[in-house]
Amino acid sequence: MWLGRLRLTTQLTALVIATTLISIALVVLLLLNQAQTIVENAIVDRNIQVLQATARQLARPARENDIVAAREIMAPVPGPGSIRRVTLYSATGIFLDEEIASDMQAKEGGGDEQLARQAVASGQIAQDRTANLITLVAPVQDGTRAVGAIAMELPTDDIARGLASLRRMALLIALPIAAAMALVAWGIARYTVRPIQILTSAATALGRGELTEEIAIRRGGEVGLLAQEFQRMAHDLRASRTAIEAHNRTLEEHVAQRTADFQTALADLHNTINARDQLSASIRELASPVMPVLDGVLVMPLIGAIDAERADLLLSSLLTAIERQHAAYVIIDVTGVPLIDTHVAKTLLQAAQAATLLGTQPVLVGLRPELAQTIVGLGVDFSDLITRTDLQSGVGYALDALGRGR
Repeated sequence: MWLGRLRLTTQLTALVIATTLISIALVVLLLLNQAQTIVENAIVDRNIQVLQATARQLARPARENDIVAAREIMAPVPGPGSIRRVTLYSATGIFLDEEIASDMQAKEGGGDEQLARQAVASGQIAQDRTANLITLVAPVQDGTRAVGAIAMELPTDDIARGLASLRRMALLIALPIAAAMALVAWGIARYTVRPIQILTSAATALGRGELTEEIAIRRGGEVGLLAQEFQRMAHDLRASRTAIEAHNRTLEEHVAQRTADFQTALADLHNTINARDQLSASIRELASPVMPVLDGVLVMPLIGAIDAERADLLLSSLLTAIERQHAAYVIIDVTGVPLIDTHVAKTLLQAAQAATLLGTQPVLVGLRPELAQTIVGLGVDFSDLITRTDLQSGVGYALDALGRGR
């Protein structure tokens, strides 16, 4: 909102001026409207008496349609200004229509027939009020029987003009009052806002850590209490900052000591990791050994469970040894493998197929009955792979094959 971007003094001044003007305008409008209603009611009451007195005298002329007698009776009716038009209705319709204020436009043919019928039917005075005209209609009674009606049109233009003049005068009076209220509002706003500005500046300085002097506000009430509480808060903050700085220095010393300890521990950890890596490499080599037992014959004894990482290592070690030793036969001993699942079976089959591609005949030994049943149950095809009961049988097969080759 645009008002929120203004200074607080300007906001308060604008709000006071707006409130004053609105209040004055509402009061003036209410008073003028009430005044118009009071004046119109007074005019109606005064002319109703005239209308009723005239209606009583017009009973015979209305019954006999005697225009001359009616004109004589209506002659004392007030002149132009207070009454614009007087119309007399008989039982047969309108028979006298007197336009008193000729400079005012009147309705053709009287135009008050509906009100006249309403007054004749009810026996009471009927009235209609518009913006600039009041119409009164009284029944003309001959005894207890209504023989006609008399209508009177009362203009209210002069009342409207007078009220418009009063509105302009009220506006001219309201402007100096608003100006005076603006000055008063500006003074009150300055008196109210000044301590807030001081507190705002002090808060900004406190936020930067620059507050060293007391706040120069010597007032009572809520503003004074606020200044005292702010001063107390600033004192507590300075004390807290001093304590925090001392604590920070202690923490920095501890952090430096801990950092040195951490660096030492980190160096020890690096050494431990390097030693572990070397040990892991040795273990991997021992976990997948490929040993030459005869010229052209290699043996790979497998011990323990075989996971994905170890399977890749076994395959790599086997192929490297075959290439390096130019082996004709490789004996894969699974005596030490506790369990053969699908993954292990596929690893053994891949190792055998890879060895065959390098020109080496693989021989699988050490299959126990339960492992053989597991392989069959898994559906892995080892039909192309030469198998023997144990390592001795496998070596014997390799020797016989080598002997036949010579």
